[in-house]
Formats: sequence, structure tokens, C-alpha cells
Amino acid sequence: MKQFSEGESGIGGWRASGFEVSENVVRSWLPQQPTETQPQRLTDVNRGINQLNWRIPLHGPFGSEVARVLGGGLVPGSLVLVGGDPGAGKSTLLLQIAAIIAEGHDDRSSPVVYVSGEESVEQIGNRADRMRIETEDLFLYSSTDIEDILGQVHHLSPRALVVDSIQTVYLKGVTGSAGGLLQVKECTSALLRFAKKTNIPVFLIGIWLSMHYPARLPSSPFLVVIISLLQMAGV
Repeated sequence: MKQFSEGESGIGGWRASGFEVSENVVRSWLPQQPTETQPQRLTDVNRGINQLNWRIPLHGPFGSEVARVLGGGLVPGSLVLVGGDPGAGKSTLLLQIAAIIAEGHDDRSSPVVYVSGEESVEQIGNRADRMRIETEDLFLYSSTDIEDILGQVHHLSPRALVVDSIQTVYLKGVTGSAGGLLQVKECTSALLRFAKKTNIPVFLIGIWLSMHYPARLPSSPFLVVIISLLQMAGV
């Protein structure tokens, strides 16, 4: 870890300050598998997948529409970004999706974890009560520390994870505060690796600000980083 300082330079410019963390240190917190994954033949991969029930189904009229948008259902190990302007209903939408997944209709109901970095569990619970969500397999958690979040989620082995929002969480050891460019990039990368290694699909909420809203949160260029990461990962 290297430290650098901030101040006015002799030529009238500014230099940054903080701690610079190497990529290996940033990514070392995620538990590693005893053996690394080896390349597999396409035929071997497809032989072990039942295409009829591989995707996680989303039932009901609303669930069916969401499944159609996702290409037929929720893919295990995928990472889905839901973006929009403040107040567009992203949190309400994801809470409803989380409830549908948690309820299940195939005798395979399992936990779904909804994590908020902006609201307390009581606030989320109050919204769920207004929406008449009563499933016992939906777990609520309020935290902004990615390591803490994934540690708690790992113990539950949920069917899906919702993080509301990517601009409110942070990863220890990464320069900048939550919502900063590097934090958004590294937190998204950590969540993507978690999804791939655990096969747990992750929903991310991203706040996409337009010109009509004050710049109190990172605007579209920060979410472009997320979209680029998803495109590179092929999800």
C-alpha cells in the first residue's frame, strides 16, 4: 500500500491524496477455491445442464414480464443492473422481484437477501407491508460494506441477492468514498466475481441522474463503468 498526499503544486495544479492499493490486495478478500476451474468442453457443459429448469422461474403476470425481459428467466450466477432516475421505482421493483423469487412455486423456495445502503430494515419492511409482501424467505439487511454484505450472504446461501444501490456501498482498502469511480468499479467487480463463484444471481440498483437532478450522486459516466464490466463479462 502506497500513500500519497494532496496539495497545490508549484505550477498551479493539484495533486491527489489517499492510499493506493494494488489490484491483488483489493481482490484477495474473496475466498479462493482449493482448485482453480479448468477449461471444459462445450459438450460436457451442456450435458450437465437441464435447459428446461436451469433458469430461475419468475411466476405471475409481473414475474412473467420480468422473465421475458431477462430472456426467459433469471440465470444463476448472472449480474443484472437496474438503472434509472431517482424516484423511478427501482427499489419497489426489485423488492417485488425479490419476493417473487423467495416465494417460489416449484417447492424449491429458498432465501433471497435484499440489502440496502440507503434505508434501514424497518423502512424496507414498511414498504413491503404496503405492498402486502409476507413471504418468510425474504431477508432484509442494511449495510454499506461489501465484505460484510457478502460474508452475511454467504452463510445464508440465498437464491438471489439484491444490492440497493451500487453507489452506496464501498470496499475497504479502495481509494475514495462510496459512489466514487474506483469504488463503483471495484464493488461491481467484487459482486460479479461473487455471483460467478457462488452461482447466486445478483441484482444491482444504479441511480442514473439526468440533467434535471442535482449532482448529489455520481451520474451516468459512473454507471457506464458498470455496463462496460458487464459487457466484458458477457452477462
